[in-house]
Amino acid sequence: MISDKNNYNNLSIDKLRRKLDSCRIERKNLSNKKIKFPVIFIIFSGLVNIGYLISLMFGAGLLFNILVMLFTGEWFTESEINNLLYASKFTILPTLILAPFDLLPRFWINKKNSSTDKLISEVSDKNKLIRSILEKKEKEAKNLKIDKELSLKKSSLLSMLDTDGNKKLDLIEEDNTFLKILKNNNKKILELEKSENRDFTIQFIKLSEFLKSKRDQLKNLFDQIQDIKDIEKVFQVEKIIKREMYLYNLFLLESLHMISSLVDDDRITYSNLYVRFDKLNIWNSNFENQMLEKLDLLNSNINKLIDNLSIYSKNIIDSLEDISYMSKENNIILENQLKSIDSSIKVNNMISAINTYQNYKANKKLK
Repeated sequence: MISDKNNYNNLSIDKLRRKLDSCRIERKNLSNKKIKFPVIFIIFSGLVNIGYLISLMFGAGLLFNILVMLFTGEWFTESEINNLLYASKFTILPTLILAPFDLLPRFWINKKNSSTDKLISEVSDKNKLIRSILEKKEKEAKNLKIDKELSLKKSSLLSMLDTDGNKKLDLIEEDNTFLKILKNNNKKILELEKSENRDFTIQFIKLSEFLKSKRDQLKNLFDQIQDIKDIEKVFQVEKIIKREMYLYNLFLLESLHMISSLVDDDRITYSNLYVRFDKLNIWNSNFENQMLEKLDLLNSNINKLIDNLSIYSKNIIDSLEDISYMSKENNIILENQLKSIDSSIKVNNMISAINTYQNYKANKKLK
């Protein structure tokens, strides 16, 4: 059996399936070879069995009479003995004569079928062994296929998010652009604060903190992709991270425009953006508390993080995704601001990424 098991373990799945089919056919053929009792023999055997029963009853009655005779001391009369002998002619004697014609064929058939049953049992054991090995190999092959598909999907997603292969999410590699522009325009902002007696700086710091929290969340999602063991979860993460990148681009673009419009004295654009952010309660201290609460999720599992990010991001996207207010002039001014700090971020690239995701969403709704 051990030798057979080793041999079967070396066979491919297709060969094992063929072996399994052969076992089924062999077992069926052996079952067909078993000798069946003819109908006439079954009837004859039934009659003989009735004879056995009658003989048993007759013998029991005889034994009872003998016991009574022993206890009472009254022996059988000659007439009773003759009656017993007469009765035995039609009970015990015919049964004894017919018994060999029932027992010998039965013994011969059972002996023949016993050897066939042994072969069937051996084939059945072999069938069970092959089936267990086949099921194990099929499960291993299925898991291997799933692992391969999972690995390919994760590699594809990581390559899309990290085009230069440096193990960092491309979108957040340059993470201090907003603060650089803020510092670059600090003098002008301070002058406006003094002349208008308003604290613009705190507004931009709040925006900067939010952008930082989004970068942390995106980094957390990106870093956990390699640890995902479920391919469906990879598709889910891909969907979520694309949406979060879209949200980050929206927020970064509009935050940058807010600084640019303020220092360029474009108060219409500035006020428009201020009201948008105000509707999100971003200037409220509670908003900072919400951000901190979300950042705590970085220590959580990816499923919980995904669920919370989905709810958290929807309101922000709904409030910010209309960028039609941005004029060509606004974009040129912002582009110059970015050039002044040698930023690799391009306004047109951000707008293109935003439009691409919006088209993707629109197409998904039409399907």
